[in-house]
Parts: sequence; structure tokens; C-alpha cells
Amino acid sequence: MGTTSPWRLALFNLSDVIARGINDDTRPLAKRALPTNAQLGLSDSDLFQGVTSYGQYAYLSYGGAPAKPSDPAKPSYLVRLDMNQTGGQYNEKYPTTAGNSLPGREPQGMAIWRSSSGPRLAFGFSSKIAVSPDEFQSTVFYKSDLAG
Repeated sequence: MGTTSPWRLALFNLSDVIARGINDDTRPLAKRALPTNAQLGLSDSDLFQGVTSYGQYAYLSYGGAPAKPSDPAKPSYLVRLDMNQTGGQYNEKYPTTAGNSLPGREPQGMAIWRSSSGPRLAFGFSSKIAVSPDEFQSTVFYKSDLAG
């Protein structure tokens, strides 16, 4: 895998985007490249699966589905990026075993969950529970000790 990522993240002021849309005149609050899998110490099969942001940080999800639902879960990772940094820099890579017992577990997305006890980083997995026809179940976990 190369040392430069073609993927970029940009944060915009929501009221600016609502008023004017995203065009050549819309200025991002912050922008940066995503680190490559190699820079994160991940394999090429650790697929990018989701992104969300909170404060100056972007949170990313990586992982993949096992070859068969009966195979053990593949590793999954949560990554925290500071949007004020550049290139391959990242602040934290957190391997997660959440949902490892789910059949065919595959990461599927992220969001910030605003709760009365503070923000939570919610991350979801799909699991294949039946075939012919395929049937999936979704499960959401959260991490409450996040920077923001």
C-alpha cells in the first residue's frame, strides 16, 4: 500500500453549508488526509467502514467480515484523528472485540450518541444470522471515554 492516502476529510460549518451548499467558495474549518492502512499498522483487508466527528476529532472504524459467518470474527479497530494534524498522524488506534461472538460480525458505521451522561462514540456491526435468503442483524456498542 502507498504512503499517501487519496482519501480526505473536511469539516464544515453546518450553517454555511445550509446557506450556500458546498462549492469552491465554501471554506472548511479543517481538512486533512486519512492515514493509509500501512500508517495505521493495519492490513489491506482491514476495510474503512465508518466515520463521525466530535469537536476537533474524527473517529474512524476499520475491519471486515469473516469469509463465512461461522468463522471467527476478524479484528476491528477504532481510530481517533485530530483534524488539526496532517498526513498519516493519528492519536489513538483502539482494537475492539465488541461483538466478537456475533456470527459473521462486520463493522458497519459510527455516530456520536448524545446521552444525558455525555457523548458516546457509537459503533455498529452487522451479523449474518441466516442464508437463502440472507438475513442480517445489527448491534450497536459504545465507548464513553472519548476526546472531544
